Amino acid sequence: MRILQISSTDLIGRRFNGQNIIQYLNRRPAGQSAEPEHHGSQLVWAKAGHDPNTSQLYRLPVLSNFFHRLIDKLEQMLSIRALLHPTSFLLAFHEKFKKASLVHYHLIYWPSYFSLLALPFLTRLRPSVWTIHDFWPVTGHCVYPGSCERWMTGCGSCPDLKTNFRMRKDRTSLNWKIKRAIYKRSNIHFVVASKYMFDRVSRSPLTEGKPVSLVPFGVDLQYFAPGDHLLAKRLLGIEPDEVVISFRSAPGEFKGFNHVLQALRDIKTDKKICLLSFNDRLLLDEFRYEFKVIEMGWVNNEEVMKNAYLAADFFLMPSTQEAFGMMAMEAMACAKPVVVFDGTALPEVVGGGEIGIVVKQGDRVGLSEAVNRLINDEEFRTERGRKARAFAEKNYNFAVHVQRLLGVYEKAISAFGKKKSLSDYESVMSVRSKS
Repeated sequence: MRILQISSTDLIGRRFNGQNIIQYLNRRPAGQSAEPEHHGSQLVWAKAGHDPNTSQLYRLPVLSNFFHRLIDKLEQMLSIRALLHPTSFLLAFHEKFKKASLVHYHLIYWPSYFSLLALPFLTRLRPSVWTIHDFWPVTGHCVYPGSCERWMTGCGSCPDLKTNFRMRKDRTSLNWKIKRAIYKRSNIHFVVASKYMFDRVSRSPLTEGKPVSLVPFGVDLQYFAPGDHLLAKRLLGIEPDEVVISFRSAPGEFKGFNHVLQALRDIKTDKKICLLSFNDRLLLDEFRYEFKVIEMGWVNNEEVMKNAYLAADFFLMPSTQEAFGMMAMEAMACAKPVVVFDGTALPEVVGGGEIGIVVKQGDRVGLSEAVNRLINDEEFRTERGRKARAFAEKNYNFAVHVQRLLGVYEKAISAFGKKKSLSDYESVMSVRSKS
């Protein structure tokens, strides 16, 4: 089986955008020279790595790049997204597409470089799977609808046009209807990573009549694994007796960073504290006189990420909207307890309140209590970390993730073959009836 992955980039988000999948499929067991049973390749809008099986989706000269930016601006002015880029149709003529047994789409709408209008055409040429990473594919414009249920009834009269992806004018109803028309004419199999997403995507009117499969993400459990905690601390310049609180410093409405800040302000302990953050820098200045602060910034290096997880004592991820939560899964694989809010996919990802620490959505007092207990109760911290690792071993083995995907691929290929045979049969019967 020759599997082609389509996404915006290769290295950023490699754990869920297809890059790790192709590398897993193309590996050869030590001492064996036989070709792998399946072959993976990838086409991306922006290539950053050096994998020979990953190629640039379009090789755009300066003039074409200018043309792309112009289309992007036009979409913003018209309050639409991922509709006007004509180069998407050229994918059908790419050698990797023509050789593929199946095409797996990932982030094809962020950044805006792809036209969904090409999907009916492309998905009739090759069996197609699309992993939905957030709610945008089934809404009129937003990535996360929160408590709004208008995405179930056609959107329109949007209560928040400023949330991602923001709009100048309310064309949510039009966008919703366009997506419905596109999906209806597309031969596509949707994939989601959490039951939280499955329950919502499978009941969307936009996916009606289309298969939706639940395939949780996976992680390399041999790589992301418990290790030398003190050595990891030393490599980051952290003292052995400092309790390390790790989290994402991602401002905005979804990742709960404002809740993290409040919990840090409410810390009550005589222990030495180190704050270890990812994503944005220069957001923790208020704590520099009280705690040690290490801001990692945006990290693409897996070795650096792994060491940071090992150095941490626990991980905070109180997102208010989350479709899965890769960092929670990776922290758990490294035997670190994870604190989350309910009302998202995260309680499911961390195994509920018996394994992770689940706090009521928006409950800052409850979050602060959880943080203080993890700081001051080492036995509780160690026990939850041990349970987290066991849960990850049972549920997030990357090899199992790939095998589940291969099962979805086989179903999509089988269904595509039946539809193609039926279509051919109907064409023949139509010719015969006319004659």
